[in-house]
Amino acid sequence: MTDLDLLLRENHDYHYRPRVIDSRFVFLFAGDIFSVDSIREVICFFNSIIARYKTIPMPVILDLGQTDFSDKLVIILLECVCADVIETYRVDIKITVEPRTAIQSEGLRSSPLLLLTAQNKKKRQEFLKKFDHEIYLNHFRRTFSGSLLADSPILSRSFDDIAFFLKVFDLQDKDREDIAEIAIELIGNAIGHVKADCLLDIDVSRDYIKANADGTFFGVNIGIVNFSQQLLGQAIQEKITQDHNNLLGERYQSVKAAYRRHASYFNELYTEQDFYTIAAFQHKISGRRDNSITGGTGLTGLIKGLQQRSDAHRCYLLSGRRKLLFVPRYLEYNSDEWIGFNEVNDFLETPPNQKLIQKSLLTVPGTAFNLTFILKRGANYDGK
Repeated sequence: MTDLDLLLRENHDYHYRPRVIDSRFVFLFAGDIFSVDSIREVICFFNSIIARYKTIPMPVILDLGQTDFSDKLVIILLECVCADVIETYRVDIKITVEPRTAIQSEGLRSSPLLLLTAQNKKKRQEFLKKFDHEIYLNHFRRTFSGSLLADSPILSRSFDDIAFFLKVFDLQDKDREDIAEIAIELIGNAIGHVKADCLLDIDVSRDYIKANADGTFFGVNIGIVNFSQQLLGQAIQEKITQDHNNLLGERYQSVKAAYRRHASYFNELYTEQDFYTIAAFQHKISGRRDNSITGGTGLTGLIKGLQQRSDAHRCYLLSGRRKLLFVPRYLEYNSDEWIGFNEVNDFLETPPNQKLIQKSLLTVPGTAFNLTFILKRGANYDGK
């Protein structure tokens, strides 16, 4: 996967004092939940070693102890950090962890990280191979090249592959098709807009029981990541700000007018980047240079539909140092097909609900999605 190195380069803290035990650099994680913020700690650990030694001259142990992983995306981001360090510095990494696996983090059971629990060069090579691609049992993972055309037949065939993979897990046909469509749309956007490689990872959990509830539940955990210098919404920002002669279509002019209104709301909690991130989800708004009329996405509708058919969910995106949460009640389009991420479904006049936008300690160069849907085994759309 290209541009993995951006993750370390864009999170350039060096304040960690590396611990050396038995000729190994050791990272000790003392928390209970390994989260996105914890990824930044690991990156700081590696950057501090590189800043001091210009390389990583000894093997590394990442001692994560007894911990919960907060979600699928955190597992993938840790895989990305390890893959970059292994490829760049040819260093052995050993991970020691006693995970308290939950339904939203079951992906650890099929993660290539498990190959790093044994510190040897053979496992290191197996890790790199599995990092790029695996379809086995409950795990679907594939890397898509940024050189693909957005309308490549590979994407349509991959839709069928994902839907077929999910068929054995007792999902409703609509759920399978919506999950496949979400994945392919996000991958197509990454390829079409930023020409970046895109990593897709899906796992389906075992069955779980829930206190005070009948039946069993299982999770579909999805992570989608692309790394580039371009953040989500940045191409739209450039396209609109360079439209000095107002040559773009009517909806783009409406976005320009909305920006002028929203600018008065910008502060530390709601930023210009947040505005353009939300603009990326507007109907018929696209950052592509060859497309000034069509664009936009039905993505939020697909996510909302799956959330409403789920018992629980955890869906968000990271881009740069900003986080946007997907909550069903705020994913409505109004009659003019604008989505505001707010109570009144108004993008043009009203800022988003501030509970949906957050600052991230980790900088994600590009865009990363975590989409978790907890489904009831055998349930119909009424949840029965």
